[in-house]
Amino acid sequence: MGNGAGTMGMSLVAFVAMWTAMMLPSMAPVAILWTRSILRQRWNAVAYYRIALFVFGYLLAWAFAGVLAFFGLAAFASGLRFSCKTEGWSTI
Repeated sequence: MGNGAGTMGMSLVAFVAMWTAMMLPSMAPVAILWTRSILRQRWNAVAYYRIALFVFGYLLAWAFAGVLAFFGLAAFASGLRFSCKTEGWSTI
């Protein structure tokens, strides 16, 4: 994929990694609150498992959103190129 609309010329893997990494700062306050509330109840392997599951689920949800955004932007760029060709404009 070229330097398309919104994807900045990245591959799917690079785009999803960048998209997910952008969401890490927003997860930090929630993860800290979640960790404090879990660790007040118990200090065992189950608590750490629940924390890891929370972080993994959060990142997986944003990775899925990144995949949807990537293909949406790719479809938009493809439609834009098609529209420019049918109107006789030079393509981007």
